[in-house]
Amino acid sequence: MEPEKKRPVVPIVVVVVAAALVALLVYGVVHGGQNTTLDDAVKQGQHPSAPGYNMERPVLNGEGQKSLADYKGQVVVLNFWASWCEPCRGEAPILEKAQRSLTSAHAGTVLGATYNDAPEDSAKFERSSRSRTRRCAMSARSWRRSTGPALSRRRS
Repeated sequence: MEPEKKRPVVPIVVVVVAAALVALLVYGVVHGGQNTTLDDAVKQGQHPSAPGYNMERPVLNGEGQKSLADYKGQVVVLNFWASWCEPCRGEAPILEKAQRSLTSAHAGTVLGATYNDAPEDSAKFERSSRSRTRRCAMSARSWRRSTGPALSRRRS
């Protein structure tokens, strides 16, 4: 009599897992919900508001507060930056050019939102010769408390 051969367990497990994944995929396709992303709304011709559009943030130079809602109907390029970010320094001239183009066409603006930056560092970066922007900022401590962007407007 010949000893019984044991069937390997790994191929059986692989087949079961693959079948489960295919079943999950089929279920997702058949029972897919409605499109709920901003991209899908825009594709359908809708004009949804950006998340947090009415959240106000302080201006770096202390001239009040601003929100995205203040720019309703305009193109807004929202740029997140920090004084310690080298790529941010490199992209500043490109954003300045975009700001000049948008404002001369009365089409919109470029806004900067500081991230994890102290107000004094943000202000120093703004005053530097490499950055000809007027930015709004809130302290890193305030940012963590509010979890929202600080808005700024670039000079044209």
